[in-house]
Amino acid sequence: RIFPEVGPSIGKITRWLPADESSGDGALFHVVHDADGDQEDLEEVEAEQAVSNYREHEANRLAEVLVLEQPKYSNMREKKAMRLTPAHLGIEGCKNELLEVEEFLAPLLRKVGAGWEPEGRGAEGPRDAWLISCRSADTIKELAELLLNLEEAVHSLQSTDEKTERKPWRKDGHEFIGKPTRRFFEGYGASDGRITGWLPADADDPPLWHMIHGNHEDEEDLDEREALFAIQNYEKDRCAPTQEELDYLAEWQARADADASVDAAAESAVHAEGPPDYTETERGFL
Repeated sequence: RIFPEVGPSIGKITRWLPADESSGDGALFHVVHDADGDQEDLEEVEAEQAVSNYREHEANRLAEVLVLEQPKYSNMREKKAMRLTPAHLGIEGCKNELLEVEEFLAPLLRKVGAGWEPEGRGAEGPRDAWLISCRSADTIKELAELLLNLEEAVHSLQSTDEKTERKPWRKDGHEFIGKPTRRFFEGYGASDGRITGWLPADADDPPLWHMIHGNHEDEEDLDEREALFAIQNYEKDRCAPTQEELDYLAEWQARADADASVDAAAESAVHAEGPPDYTETERGFL
């Protein structure tokens, strides 16, 4: 209950009297106050208000409860310089790593005259704007764009051709080159395209044919039977794959699933052996 001159008083409803319909008297609720033992009888509306006041009081009290500060953990098994801190994690960690990479590259870019830093004193260059943007970045997307900008500055100095792990597609030397094709995809339908290149067989690798679909955005690599099916589908203006093609694709999927099962079983066997036996230094990072 809240009293104007005294303030709040906590109590408890200990008993009540139901309403008397014959006399017209409403229900009464008997309250005993905790602090001094005073007692009073409340009408139903007053009792409801008192209960509401108590609930609000408890909610405010719980909101003010202070959370005890937890002791900070420090990995004492590792040298201080090698310990991970919050600055190594999350956005801040990515930002610090990126700044360290730039700090390493800056003297090299300056040495080769990449224009990353201004030549005259007091002038501003790309590096100044880059550093300001990096230090103020607060999203992964911003950091990714800054990384690409730094990569572009380094890449502009490259004097040799790009290296690729894959041999370039041959544009001639096979009758499939230039042939229009049609492939079918479940839930999508037909997609027309064209064979634009191929790779002859190499050791254990079978030959492949490169197909670009009509929108020039999607592309895929086909084995010999897939390429032949695609060419015939277009030549005969088919609206659906033949049963022969469906059977071949089902066999291919079955082999792929079997290979995946073997890989999963091998991985499970590795995990079953238990964790690796780390050295004391390696355990310091965990």
